[in-house]
Amino acid sequence: MSGRPASRPVFLPILAAFTIWAVGFLALYGLQATGCRLGWQDAELLPGVTHLRLALCLLLAGLAAAVVAVVLRLRRLPAGFARTVGLAVSLAAAASTLFSFSGVFWLALC
Repeated sequence: MSGRPASRPVFLPILAAFTIWAVGFLALYGLQATGCRLGWQDAELLPGVTHLRLALCLLLAGLAAAVVAVVLRLRRLPAGFARTVGLAVSLAAAASTLFSFSGVFWLALC
């Protein structure tokens, strides 16, 4: 052993939040397609709140929480390239998550 401390992966902090965004994209649109096919948009829990809309909103909340968790985790890393770039990219992923997927609150589902 060389006595050097183990290096941290550089790309993991940079790619983590947008990887969550990409998985969320697939999950949201997969859930939407499945829910539309199964008729979940017709069963209302409350006026204007269907099973499908509730499921999509909950999934979006989980995705947003995961991206925020990445941002908070990156803030605890020591200063350096991966932290600086990772924070910038993660904040962009957080904004993209809210911008891209916020239509689940008001757009027609199917």
